[in-house]
Amino acid sequence: MTNFGYLLLLLISPVALGAVVNPTPKLLYEIDTEVFPAFCNMIVNSVLTGDPSNPVYDLVYSSFSANPRQLDPIMRIEGVSKKYLDSTQMISSSITDEIVWPNEVAAVPSEIFSLPEVWSVAGGFFLTGKNDGELALMTMTDLIGGQTNPITISSNPTGTLWYYHRVEWYDMNNDGYKDAITARANGGGPAADITQLVWFENPGGYQPTPNWDVHVLTENVEDVYFRLIELPLNGDTVTAIVSSGFYSNLLNIVYSDKNDFTDLASIQTVIIDNYGWYFDVEMVDVNQDGKLDLLTTTWSQSGKPGAVLAYEVPDGDWTTATWPKHIIQDGYKSFLIAGSGSPGSANIFWPSRDMEEDRLKPYIMVSGDDDGNAYVLTANSEDSSDWSYTQTTIYKDNGTIGGIGIADVDGDGYTEIFIPAYTVKKIAVMSYKF
Repeated sequence: MTNFGYLLLLLISPVALGAVVNPTPKLLYEIDTEVFPAFCNMIVNSVLTGDPSNPVYDLVYSSFSANPRQLDPIMRIEGVSKKYLDSTQMISSSITDEIVWPNEVAAVPSEIFSLPEVWSVAGGFFLTGKNDGELALMTMTDLIGGQTNPITISSNPTGTLWYYHRVEWYDMNNDGYKDAITARANGGGPAADITQLVWFENPGGYQPTPNWDVHVLTENVEDVYFRLIELPLNGDTVTAIVSSGFYSNLLNIVYSDKNDFTDLASIQTVIIDNYGWYFDVEMVDVNQDGKLDLLTTTWSQSGKPGAVLAYEVPDGDWTTATWPKHIIQDGYKSFLIAGSGSPGSANIFWPSRDMEEDRLKPYIMVSGDDDGNAYVLTANSEDSSDWSYTQTTIYKDNGTIGGIGIADVDGDGYTEIFIPAYTVKKIAVMSYKF
């Protein structure tokens, strides 16, 4: 296309105007970290935030090592919204090293406790010395010497060595208090010994307390990542749990046909697909048709394909219908030996506020995990029936890429990206403001 033709396209087509945002953000700098950065997350700092419409973010990242003698700190750079443009101010500090192999760190919904800022962490892995995991809560407004004292809520009456990756919050027994839902596994490598989908019952206080009662929903299907979704059923709406089965290789939904998770006889499981080693899942509107889709990934381990996939919620009875599947991207690096794979998580985002307000299709950020790359997928058209995408590599590394942090941290209408390069102990800071 000539320069004149490109300019004309911008002038006559508002859709094209939004779509021409370069998928590759600008690399501002890389932070050297003393630890192996694993999962980055952007968490609103309620203390530093004055105007809720313009939140101040902390950059929080977990770290872990296979060395059983090495501690695994959770790190925080406080107030990156005011610091990220100056690399010399991006100084991290440990908030705790008491959690073994911390995975996702997230903010707990504010209505659950009377404290202004509580975070959750899901920890543990199958490696020896790291396999006694837990779900813990951390209060962030009463730090002592910069450290928080984690409160373990995951009771373990059987003494099984479980590990956890994520926690979601929902009132499972309708007592007015949101409970902690999680998936957990024991053993690992090519196959876990046992996995469970469980919930820990909130005892009802407004201060975090330890040792919540555990309730098992299912076994040996759900294991690592999951999300909640509301779906129509028999003229009503049910809350269901969508799980990406890593060890089971099953993408599935668990729900109660009576909308009562305390009635174990009513718990049902729907298998959506068995495409491979499902890694993660999100409930998002991928194609901007006004309906939620399942955005998921599979890991290229042991000869199974690595891919980014979207599943549409079928019209009518979703418990028996086929869920339309779209392979958005595949061909990721193949790993024939168990223990390595690609891609990791996939998340939608808009690089600019204008694109989101114009309801253009979001971009998809993909962690390449063990292939050492980070990718952005961009839709080839704004037609909601067109599921074709173009993949752009935005960052390359020789090791492993962890969970990527994404947010417009300073409220200027452009998104910032924080990519943890685990193996080389760096975090790449990028921005879509060119």
